[in-house]
Amino acid sequence: MTSSAGSLVAVHNFAADGRTVQLELGDLDPETTLVQLIGACDATLDGSTLSLTLEGYGAHWIRLVPPGSLRLR
Repeated sequence: MTSSAGSLVAVHNFAADGRTVQLELGDLDPETTLVQLIGACDATLDGSTLSLTLEGYGAHWIRLVPPGSLRLR
């Protein structure tokens, strides 16, 4: 989700087994940082590709914070 307030990625795993997913997020500033809001997972950002490892029935919400943003981290 992207709005004037920023960008949020919400990923939910509805399976019993863990999963690793890769999401292409489009044009991102290379200095973009990830802030985990809900859940804890292995999350990496390589260019515009976000990779997440989710446990079974896991959920993760991550805020994408561009450089210079005044939003809380």
